[in-house]
Amino acid sequence: MFLKLFVVLNIFVLTGFLNLQAMAETCGSKNSTQGELSAQTDLTPLDILILDIRDVKNLIEEGNNKTAIVILKSAQKEVRKVTEFNKNTKKITEKRIKTGIKLLKNNKVDEALDLIQTAIDALVEEGFADPEDFE
Repeated sequence: MFLKLFVVLNIFVLTGFLNLQAMAETCGSKNSTQGELSAQTDLTPLDILILDIRDVKNLIEEGNNKTAIVILKSAQKEVRKVTEFNKNTKKITEKRIKTGIKLLKNNKVDEALDLIQTAIDALVEEGFADPEDFE
C-alpha cells in the first residue's frame, strides 16, 4: 500500500511540478516553497524519462501493471520534450512505450520487461544514460 501511495505521489510530482512553478511565478512570492520548486525543475525531460523507465521496470517486476501503464503514458509525453533525442530516436522510443503499454494491458509481463530492458540498453548504448541509473 505504501509503495502504491509513493508511486502515485511520484507521478503527481513529476507531472504537476511545472504547473506549480508557473503558479508560484505568477504570485511572485520569494519564499522557501519557490526555492524548493526551483530545485525540482533541475530535472531535464531526459532525467524524468530515465526515472520513469526505472520505476516502470520495478513496478512490472512487482506485478503492478496498472501503475506502470500510468507512468508509461506520462513518459510518452516526456519523450517529445527530450532535446537530446533526434526525430528518429523520439519515434523509436515512443513506439516502444506504446508497445509496452499494449503488452501490459494484455498482461504479457515477460515481453514488457524485455522491451523495457531493450529501451534501457539503447539509452545506455547511445550515451543518454548510465547503467547505474537503472539499478
